[in-house]
Formats: sequence, structure tokens, C-alpha cells
Amino acid sequence: SDYGYALGFRRDTFGTTSFDYGEPVFLGHHRYGFTDKFTGGLRLEASLKMASFGPWATFRLPVGEFELAAALSHDDGDTGGAGSVGYSFSGLLGSFGAQLRLMSNRYANTGLGAATDRPTVQAMLFAGFGLGRNISVNSTYAVSSYRDRGRLDTLTLQATTRLSKLASLALLAMRSSDEQGATTYAAFGTFSFVFDGGASVSVGYERR
Repeated sequence: SDYGYALGFRRDTFGTTSFDYGEPVFLGHHRYGFTDKFTGGLRLEASLKMASFGPWATFRLPVGEFELAAALSHDDGDTGGAGSVGYSFSGLLGSFGAQLRLMSNRYANTGLGAATDRPTVQAMLFAGFGLGRNISVNSTYAVSSYRDRGRLDTLTLQATTRLSKLASLALLAMRSSDEQGATTYAAFGTFSFVFDGGASVSVGYERR
């Protein structure tokens, strides 16, 4: 079994205001390995006016694994649905996979209101590999069709290196373009250090 249940209060202004909490929220998921080749699960997200619920299943294949998920939601009178299908493989030399996500125009969960813009269709490819024992490289390409914004293409490349037993450096570069012709470039860098007692410190830089 793999499960988690949480009950708390929504932070509506996260990142801008401290100690500003809204309505109570419940989050829960439970997965169970029925056999070595099949794992099934359920998830539930709920607040006073919203509920989002759905099953998902993972199947082990001769090479890699296959995952299916579905969800229904009700948000203050609006109903919606979502689903996804994906394949992934992880081996000694690297990993790769693909995923397709579908969302109705009014689907909702605790992080997405029914009125919020969202990708109604999203296709994603990802791959990763290691360069030696201390460097890993991951890339993701996603094509999304948003309800209000339209099409958005995003390419992300991330590299993480372990500088020592206690220090690491992560670098990320991203390029996104929409159907109106607007292109955005972004770069992120984060240095992290973990002390012997378990405390850690991180310093980051972002440029757009």
C-alpha cells in the first residue's frame, strides 16, 4: 500500500502573503499493489464547494510501465472531467516516456478552479540520462492547447550535478512559444548545500 491523507486550510495567496488561510481542504490518495504487474488507486480532493475524485491504474509491461487515470469534478455548480494515459521506462542508462492528458473546460481540483484557463489537451515527451555518476540530464517537450490562451509549445532542459557529498548544482533552460508568435526564454540556477545535522541552504537565480 501507498497512501496519504491530509486535512488543512487553503493558502489562496501563497508566495505573496503569510498566514492568510481560506476554507478547509481534504487531500487523499491510496494505491494498492494487487499483483507484481498491476497497481490500482483512488484519489479524492474536496473543499466546502468543490470535490474531485478518480481512479488510476498502473500496469507493468515486459519493457516499462503503462498508466491510466481518470477524474470527475464538481465545483460550485460546474462539472468536469479529465483523463490521462502514459508510458514510461527507467533503466540503468536512462529513462524516457510519453503522456497524453485531456481536461474538460470546467474540470476542477484544489489547484485549478473551474473558471481558470487550462490545457484541454496536452501531449508530452520526456527523456533523461546520466553522464558519469554525478551528472544527470533531463529534457521535456510539451504541446498544450489551452482553453483561452490557445496553443503553447514548451521545451525544457535540466542538468543536475553533485559537486560533493553535501553540495549540488541544478541548471534549467526553457523555451516556450504560443500561437500568436510570442516566445519566452528562461534560465534558472540553484546551488544547494546540506549540513551534517540535516539543515540545508539553497541559493537560486532566475532570468527571463
